[in-house]
Amino acid sequence: MKVQTGDKKTSDGFYVIVVEGSPNQLQRVISQVERGARVELAGTKLLIYVRSRRLRNKLYRRLLQYQGQGR
Repeated sequence: MKVQTGDKKTSDGFYVIVVEGSPNQLQRVISQVERGARVELAGTKLLIYVRSRRLRNKLYRRLLQYQGQGR
């Protein structure tokens, strides 16, 4: 599983976290995403949109821990 994010907002005011992985991994990630986040699944990529930098950082750290556990 691969997790990436950027420092800047999109033109519509969202921070984006991109997660790449198998369909099973992405389904597990979707179940862990908090309220207030918009989720789009596109093939092997999951796009998570959040408005808050604090929430983006929290989700990003959680996903990196999840990635490190080798799930």
